[in-house]
Amino acid sequence: PMGLRAFSVGYRAEPLPAVIAEKTRIENERLRVTLDADGILTSLYDKLACREVLAGEGNLLTVFQDKCVHETAWNLELNYQKKFWELRGAQSIEVLEANELRGVVRVVRVFNNSRITQDIILYTGADRLDFVTTVDWYESDKLLKAAFTVDILSTRASFEIAHGAISRPTHWNNGFDRARFEQSAHKWADLSEGGYGVSLLNDCKYGYDIKDNVMRLSLLRAPTCPDRTGDHGINTFTYSVYPHENDWRDAQTVRRGLELNCPPE
Repeated sequence: PMGLRAFSVGYRAEPLPAVIAEKTRIENERLRVTLDADGILTSLYDKLACREVLAGEGNLLTVFQDKCVHETAWNLELNYQKKFWELRGAQSIEVLEANELRGVVRVVRVFNNSRITQDIILYTGADRLDFVTTVDWYESDKLLKAAFTVDILSTRASFEIAHGAISRPTHWNNGFDRARFEQSAHKWADLSEGGYGVSLLNDCKYGYDIKDNVMRLSLLRAPTCPDRTGDHGINTFTYSVYPHENDWRDAQTVRRGLELNCPPE
């Protein structure tokens, strides 16, 4: 924190390649992202590894009915998965930027009284895709999650905790596994197989569930005890999907989580 570094400013002999940004495609030198007509990811292709990252849809937002028996602000019960609404329709999709720095596609969704605005951002040379999100949230007893169905097969997932990482099974073989349906984590969670993996990074969200090859990040809740309106209003946060070769250690997922949480100012 007490250090410094000097940079020289000059002109490039050749301009940087522009990021392609369209309503159904965002692409730079490393990633090609394909969106459907409602702004849901249908493909995330790693151009360096020549590999498709998704086995299904990506960034599918889903609202779940979240009714706990006691102390809703502290508890999350597995029965939330019984009733849900997939947010497939988009109110609007527009391209905000397509230049040498980045491509930005904005997707707006509405659920009940809440409005979700996401800027899907891909920077020049970047190997991660950012979702800068603003939610005007006015729900009760609801849970909002973002899901990525990835083309990764592994029996265990990894999660960052204080001073290290912990692994958890991606299957429910017994009651002990089912009791760990939601895992708390800090800046990232990762699912990796032999030579490839996917990390979900976040800057302030700490609940994940990874079952089989579906990675989900808990974005917002709407508890009614002790405060019925505690999470109402404007919420802003960013999460990212980071596909990589090898496992999270070799891919420097820890560093990527720090880069998202502590950007240069």
